[in-house]
Amino acid sequence: MRVTSLIASCACIALAGALIAAVPAAAAPTIQSKAQVPVGTTVDAGYVDVDGDGKKDKVAVKKVAANKYRVAVRTATQQTDSTTITSTIEQKGWAVLADAARLDDASGHELMFVASSRDISGGMALSYVVLTWRKGALTREATPYPRDNASGNNYHWRISGPTQDEDSLATDEDILGTATETNGYIFYSKDGTRYVQRYQTRLATDSQWTAKFTTSTWSASGWVMSSEKTKTLTPRQVFNSYPGGWDGIGIYDVD
Repeated sequence: MRVTSLIASCACIALAGALIAAVPAAAAPTIQSKAQVPVGTTVDAGYVDVDGDGKKDKVAVKKVAANKYRVAVRTATQQTDSTTITSTIEQKGWAVLADAARLDDASGHELMFVASSRDISGGMALSYVVLTWRKGALTREATPYPRDNASGNNYHWRISGPTQDEDSLATDEDILGTATETNGYIFYSKDGTRYVQRYQTRLATDSQWTAKFTTSTWSASGWVMSSEKTKTLTPRQVFNSYPGGWDGIGIYDVD
C-alpha cells in the first residue's frame, strides 16, 4: 500500500497543472487548473455508484454563485437529491471537481470536494467536504476524531504536508524542508471492522517530530473514537510514512 502525499500531489500541479486522481492503490485529489467559470456552468459531471447498489449513478456539479456549487445525484433507480457546498479553490485557478472513494463501511462511494487551501510553512493544507448517500439523500459525512469542536465545524476533513520533492542530497534532518506539520488519514479494515487513523505530526526539534494518532471505528452512527496515542518520530519516518494525505483508499475521478 502506497502513501500518496501532498509532496507527490503538488509536483503534479507543477508538471501537469493538476493533482491527478490516482489508481486504486494510491490516493490523490483531483484539482485541475482552470479559469473561473460563470455562474450557471456545470463544472463536472459523470457516473459512479453512490448508493451502493452496484449500478453507476449520475453526479453533476453546477456553479450556482460565487464559491457555491450545487451537487446533484440521480441514481440508477431514478432517486434524486442535491445539496450545496462551499469551495474557494477556484480563486486559486483550480476547478471544483468531484472525486469518489470508499471511506467508510457503508455501501457506495463517498463524493469528495476540496473546499479550501492555504499555504503553510514549507507546504500546503487542504480542507475537504465529503458527501455520502444515506437513506435516499445526500448528506455530509462528519470527520473522524479529533474533531474541530472549537469552530463547531466537524465536517471539514483536513490534510497538510510539505510540497517539495525529496532532495537526493538532503540529510535525514532536513528531508522535510521547512515544513512544520503534516496531517492525514490512514484507512484500513480488520476482522470485519472499518478503521481510520488520523495522524497529526508537528516539528519539535531539528531531529524530532511529535505525532498524535487517533483511531476511529465505523458504526451505524458514524465514526467513533476507539484509541489515541502519541509517539516521537524522526523526520525520515514522517517523510516515509506520515507525509500528509490519504492512505488505504483509491480516489477516482467521477467520469
